[in-house]
Amino acid sequence: MDGVGSVEALDGVVVLVGVKDRARTRDFLRAQKAASLTPTARDDGGGGLSNSEARMKIYQLALEVVASVYRLAAEVQPRDKDLASQMRRACASMVLNLAEGMYSQGGRKVSRYFDSMGSARETMACLHVCVAARMLAQAKVDADLVRLDRIIAGLYRLCHKRSA
Repeated sequence: MDGVGSVEALDGVVVLVGVKDRARTRDFLRAQKAASLTPTARDDGGGGLSNSEARMKIYQLALEVVASVYRLAAEVQPRDKDLASQMRRACASMVLNLAEGMYSQGGRKVSRYFDSMGSARETMACLHVCVAARMLAQAKVDADLVRLDRIIAGLYRLCHKRSA
């Protein structure tokens, strides 16, 4: 029944394919999705930097996010003090775990980087909640969301470095 066609949906795209073509179509759609990722998520952002240079670049970017998120948290504070506190704690945790990972070894280093990624994602979620609840305008958080995306991408690369 090789010639029988079927309807397949992958990431919202519906495709009519033959049995032989299913895997090829699925791979193609996945490649298209990967190509559509933001440049900050695809680009190594480090321009071939050494590990220590990449870590310092990520650290500096994280400190910029902290300064901005703390200012935004001050705006959110009068409307939702718990959310403002969560924003500050998540953002601080991102930087503190990153710093701890920079001076750890082996599995602990990777574990701290994963913790830092989790805190960065939590910070992003806090910003999304602020926008959804109309406490902050989207335009006010866009730059921080891009920075956080770059931080997460950089940490991911540090966690998944291949040994040469």
